[in-house]
Amino acid sequence: MRIELTFKVLRPGQKLPFSYQYNLAEWIYYCLSRGKRNFSKFLYYGAFRRSKHQFKLMSFSRLSIPQEGRKVFKRYLEVWAEEVKLELRFLVREEEKENIMMAFEQRRLRLGDGRMGIELEVTKVEELQMPNIEDGAAPMRTQTPMILSRMEEHKGKMVPQYLHPMDQGYHKILLDRLIDNYQLASPHGLLAPAQELINGPELNFKLLSKKEDISRKGTDLQPHNPRFAERVIGYLFDFELQGPAEILRLAYLGGLGAKNAMGFGCVRFNYKE
Repeated sequence: MRIELTFKVLRPGQKLPFSYQYNLAEWIYYCLSRGKRNFSKFLYYGAFRRSKHQFKLMSFSRLSIPQEGRKVFKRYLEVWAEEVKLELRFLVREEEKENIMMAFEQRRLRLGDGRMGIELEVTKVEELQMPNIEDGAAPMRTQTPMILSRMEEHKGKMVPQYLHPMDQGYHKILLDRLIDNYQLASPHGLLAPAQELINGPELNFKLLSKKEDISRKGTDLQPHNPRFAERVIGYLFDFELQGPAEILRLAYLGGLGAKNAMGFGCVRFNYKE
């Protein structure tokens, strides 16, 4: 399921910090918790959980702000546009779509941190058409930074080591996580049985971007809360994902890598016109 939210900018000229994903994810969860069904508990506690791996059912894009409606500074944007948009994606059953859309109607949002932010109001909630997804290889592009990490010891503590797409083992970690997500979600009827992975095309990941075209993005999570502040590193790049259509659909709706429900690893198909 794809939905697009259109927001009215209530006070044009306000400042939006670049690291707003955590704040936006909190608002999405808040809206879902106030809907007809409390989807936030379903997403947060996870019907799809194995050991410490918890797969959430959503991904979302960055805020779409017209180029002529923004001014870019070192740490923030000034937003002068009258409207901005956001795309949300959910892996849900058909009968749940209407309730999810209703959860966002006429909601207000202050997006930012404790020092600066923009005030928005939802004016339109629209379901978008899904792309045609078939078995095989599909060129894709990250819309938001993709995060992958492994835990390594540093000064006596285990800390995340964020991986570059060209690092050894990156492809395997990414595909293993995707397969794990599939196996967690398929028993709940949201995807075809896991047997499809065996019968369908071989699963493969191919990096398409050259090293100089891969963009590194650091993002501060909860920067206004020193106790829980965290800086994560992700990358923007082009790639090709090969596999059964259901795997490609999972990647498109649920995202790739880690922290998808916080706005990372949202991807799109990158077919040339």
